[in-house]
Amino acid sequence: MRALIPVATGNEDIELVSLSDVLTRGGIDVILASVEEERRVRLMQGLCIETDCLLADVADEDFDAIVMAGGIPGAMRLSEAAGLRELLIRHHTAGAVVAAICLSPALVLEPAGVLEQCPHVTGNSQQIKTRERTFA
Repeated sequence: MRALIPVATGNEDIELVSLSDVLTRGGIDVILASVEEERRVRLMQGLCIETDCLLADVADEDFDAIVMAGGIPGAMRLSEAAGLRELLIRHHTAGAVVAAICLSPALVLEPAGVLEQCPHVTGNSQQIKTRERTFA
């Protein structure tokens, strides 16, 4: 099984590292792909990581899961990442697991239409407003 974790500048350190760690320990082949122009990415609390590749390098590949960390700046950058929305829609339509934590469901998955008719929880201590929904 293969899982893609798109990585953006400003993703929350503990969320990203935990996602990668838990999936890897579970026997899943994890690919960290930077949505930035470089493989080296600085996370929200200052941790710098070197991803496996750029998102553009794997955009045509198929994955069993696409999983995203949050963190306000990172989720915002993921929402603006070239090609990510199309990749999410393609995988969601094909029945792959598409998951996110923190603000990424509201800022990345909802605009891609992935949350429609799916149970979900997202948010933080303040309500998050997207185009048509309010998340708490």
